Amino acid sequence: MMYFKYFASVFVWQFLNPFGIWQSILQNGGQIIAILRSRMPKREIPSFSMSLPFNGYWKVVNGGTDKLTSHSWNIMSQRYAYDFIYYGKNGTGYMGNAKKAESYYAFNQDVLAPADGTIIKVRHNIRDHTHAGTGTIDLLTRDMRGNYLIICHGEGVYSLIAHLKKNSCKVRQGDFVKRGQVIGKCGNSGHSTQPHIHFHVQDKPNFYLAIGLPILFQNIEVEHNSSSISKKITNGYISKNDSGRNLTPDEENEELLNESARKIPLAKGELFSLLTSFLNVLGLLVWLFFLFIWLFQPALKAFNLIIGVR
Repeated sequence: MMYFKYFASVFVWQFLNPFGIWQSILQNGGQIIAILRSRMPKREIPSFSMSLPFNGYWKVVNGGTDKLTSHSWNIMSQRYAYDFIYYGKNGTGYMGNAKKAESYYAFNQDVLAPADGTIIKVRHNIRDHTHAGTGTIDLLTRDMRGNYLIICHGEGVYSLIAHLKKNSCKVRQGDFVKRGQVIGKCGNSGHSTQPHIHFHVQDKPNFYLAIGLPILFQNIEVEHNSSSISKKITNGYISKNDSGRNLTPDEENEELLNESARKIPLAKGELFSLLTSFLNVLGLLVWLFFLFIWLFQPALKAFNLIIGVR
């Protein structure tokens, strides 16, 4: 039922919210370019390690390195993205009224820079969706990412952290940040059904044109697949249902496991996704055309008539 509510609300936002229509065109149009780029030869994945963008143990509720666990396998920029939720000692993500964003443990928690880099994009003026836990998004939101930051870590390596709390960003465009520095607060803005952190790494600064990169996490403790057994690793990947935290400086000096030998394949867009993206763009443009005929054109005529009368 929750999934139905989510997709229904996204559908309404995509076709009735002007910002949703435009952003959906940008995303699907950029997707076409990203898929074509992904199928070009001689592409390489930059070698770069990241820290987790939070303090304490958070759980991966969405995301992984394969098609089964992927956040959004067919969306090139978000193929290796993660959604993290913070759970309390009571085993749930909230205490009190589950429909209030403020009731969630993740809400207002510090968000950290995953690595050294320069802030190249900041958005902080999107409101937080007040109806959390209902399975729906804010139909009036102006950006699917909500409040977000994009950090350049080097050539071909850009991280994006989304759904931040309104006006919580502590950095500005052009600022240099250090790994572990507080850069904002977890919120419930954009396409968010409950407070969480969306985190992914991409090969271009542009969200719509980028191809997602697998994230090799550095110096973390992880519990794989909700297991009660944890292990400390120097480099490794995490996946859906894993929980993890960053190691303290003292723990980093201990003897740690290294899981970095496993190779993650280059993201390669499928031809079916290319076709569906093209059809989505075409459908949205046709919808815009009919909206102009049905709504905007009569409104313009009425406005001109009123002006003429005066």
